[in-house]
Amino acid sequence: MTHHCKELLFEHLCLFR
Repeated sequence: MTHHCKELLFEHLCLFR
């Protein structure tokens, strides 16, 4: 899992970025 965001709220948004 590669997350470019530290915010769990925007985790789904970061997956598309």
